[in-house]
Amino acid sequence: MEFKSNELRELYERLEKDVEKAAEFHGDNPSGIPIGVYMVDYALERLGKYRKLKAVVETPRCLVDTVQVMTHCAFGSPYFKLIDYGKYALTLYDRDKGRGVRVYVDVKKLDREKYPMLSSWFLRDKSPMGKEDKAKATEEFITCAGRDILSYRKVKIKLPPKDPLYPSRLCKICGDSFISEDTPEICDACSGNGYYEIIQ
Repeated sequence: MEFKSNELRELYERLEKDVEKAAEFHGDNPSGIPIGVYMVDYALERLGKYRKLKAVVETPRCLVDTVQVMTHCAFGSPYFKLIDYGKYALTLYDRDKGRGVRVYVDVKKLDREKYPMLSSWFLRDKSPMGKEDKAKATEEFITCAGRDILSYRKVKIKLPPKDPLYPSRLCKICGDSFISEDTPEICDACSGNGYYEIIQ
């Protein structure tokens, strides 16, 4: 790969193993994996020292796996939240202080002339993209863009330091145990709000 600068080469060499681990964990290496790895690295750098790290990811895409590979925050643990805003953004923060750093792909910096394949991939201009185009978008990110397309903001977190523990209930229809902060007698699946319906 030909890099636009030594700084981009050094950044890639430092993060290459993390990209490989995240790709292996994810089961594939789409452009979102190296971008996610660079985002986590940037957030950790901007955050500095912390006692108890927590993460919020704003998309269920590749970022979920890059956060899990690069931090101790695992999906399903109280240290990781998925709040799906449909944005390619993540926040890492110190649970005790409630302050952190939100890193995101900044569309204002995603110059179509400088990064034609990357902007097409990210903005979904050319969909579906073939394997070759996706590889070009990834290479464009690594060799030309890097952190240049990322921005960050310092943030104060409004989430409670610890997740509340809600009681378990038994659904009056299916009999399954379910957890709810409200006091319904019927689970979401049986009330018609579930992601499935029983066909037998």
